[in-house]
Amino acid sequence: MAGIPQLSSLPGASQTIFLDFDGDTQPVWHRTDSGQTYTNVVAGEFNIDGTPGISSTEEAAIRAIWETVADDYSPFNVNVTTVAPTSFADRVGLRVVMSGDTSATLKTSGGATFNTGIRPVFISNDQGAMVDTSGYAALNSYTNSEPNVVYVFAKYMSTWNTIDSEGRFRDLRAIIANTASHEAGHAFGLEHHGNYDVGTSITTPIMGSNTQGDRTIWSSYTVDSIPVDSIARLTSLLGARPDDYANGIGIFSSAGEFPLNYSVISGWKGTVKGVIGTTLDVDLFRLTTTTTNTYQFTVTVPQFGNLDSQLVLYSIRPGTFGFDTLSQVSLVDPAISTSPFSGLGASLSATLPAGKWAVGVRSHGGYGDLGNYTLTVSIPSSGLAIDPSVLAASNVMVTLVSTTTTTTSNTTTKSGGAGSGAELLLNIVQSDAAKSAVFITETKNDKRSRHELVDDVFAKWP
Repeated sequence: MAGIPQLSSLPGASQTIFLDFDGDTQPVWHRTDSGQTYTNVVAGEFNIDGTPGISSTEEAAIRAIWETVADDYSPFNVNVTTVAPTSFADRVGLRVVMSGDTSATLKTSGGATFNTGIRPVFISNDQGAMVDTSGYAALNSYTNSEPNVVYVFAKYMSTWNTIDSEGRFRDLRAIIANTASHEAGHAFGLEHHGNYDVGTSITTPIMGSNTQGDRTIWSSYTVDSIPVDSIARLTSLLGARPDDYANGIGIFSSAGEFPLNYSVISGWKGTVKGVIGTTLDVDLFRLTTTTTNTYQFTVTVPQFGNLDSQLVLYSIRPGTFGFDTLSQVSLVDPAISTSPFSGLGASLSATLPAGKWAVGVRSHGGYGDLGNYTLTVSIPSSGLAIDPSVLAASNVMVTLVSTTTTTTSNTTTKSGGAGSGAELLLNIVQSDAAKSAVFITETKNDKRSRHELVDDVFAKWP
C-alpha cells in the first residue's frame, strides 16, 4: 500500500531538514518581507494528482524529491528526512511543508484582515488575492525568533505547464525539490542569486530561478556588492559532512579494499555509495588483482544530481616509510552536453593484470560540483560463471529447465580430481529467462546430488 516512505540521508546528524508530506498547521507565521501576519495556517498533505491520499505515483515522486534535496544538502552535516524530528528548535530542525491545499487568515501591514479560503497558495497580496509563487520562507528563520517553517506549494506547481522560461522541459519532481532546497536556503540565511537568475543553458543556481528544467547547483554571487559564497555559508551554519572514504593524499594506506562479491549469475561485482563533499575530496578504493581480467568501472549520480564526477584509475607502487604511491592510469570525465543531466557520471573498461590498483571518484572541480555517487566495479561474465570455491566436482552436468523446453548444457570442467574443486563456465542461451530455473547435478564418489539455483544461491538435496 502506498504511503509516505521513511527516508533519511544522514541519520544521527544533530541538525535536520524535515520534508513534511503529511500536512501541517501553524498558529502564526510571518511573511517578513512584507509585514504580513498569517494565523491558523493549514497546509494539506502532499497532493500532485488531484486525489486524496498518497498514491503509488506520489510515493515514487516523494522518493525522487527526497533524493534531490538530500543531494543538494549532502556536503553538509544535516539529515534530510521524511521522518519528523523531536525538535524544531533554532539550529536543530527545519520543517519544509510540501503542501497540498492551504488556508489561512491574513492580517496585512495596514491592519486589514482577509480569510484566504481553501486554495493551493495561502500567500496573498494586501488585497487578499493569491500570489503566484512556488514557495515561501522567512529569511534567517532558522536562527531567529520566526517559526522554523518554510512552504513549498507542490499542488500548485502540479498545475503548471512542463516548459520553463528557457523553453526547456521541466520535471515536476525536480522543481518541487529545487523549491524545497531554495526555501530552506532562505531559512538558513541565503538571499536570492540575482533576480531569480536562470544561470547558463544547462545549470541554474539553487538560489536563483528554482523552477527551471536545468541542473541546479549551489553558487557564488553578490548581493548589494557583498560576495555570497553559499557553500561556505551553509557549512558555517550546518557544519561539513564527515568524510566517508579516505582521500589518499599522502595517507593512501588508510584506503579500504573495494568490496567485490561473487554471484554465480553475474560473476564478481561490488557497489559503494559515497559523497563528494568538497572539490578536493577524492574517494579512493584499493583493488587487488591476482589474474588478468577485464574490469568495468561505472560512476552514477542521482537523477537530478549536482555532482559532475570524474573516474580515476591508478596503479599502486610501494613508497618510502610505508606509504604507497599512486600513478594515474586513466581519467574519465565526460563532457556535459546540452542536456542538463548527461555527462555527470563516468564509465571505464580496463584489462588489469595481477597487481595493486586503486579506483577513485572526485569532482570535476567546478563550484557546486558536489554530491552523491554510486561506484560499481564488476568483471563482466559471458555466461553463468561458477567459482571453484562454490562447487567442488569432478563430473558435473548442468540442466536448464524452462516452462517450454528443457536443455542440457555442456560445461567445461577443469579439476585436479574429485573433491579438489572445479572451474566452470556455463554458456547457457535461453529465450525465456524470467521463467527458467537452473539445476546442477553433481556426481561425486558414485553419489549424485542436485543443486537448484535460486537468486544466486544453491540449495542441495541428497
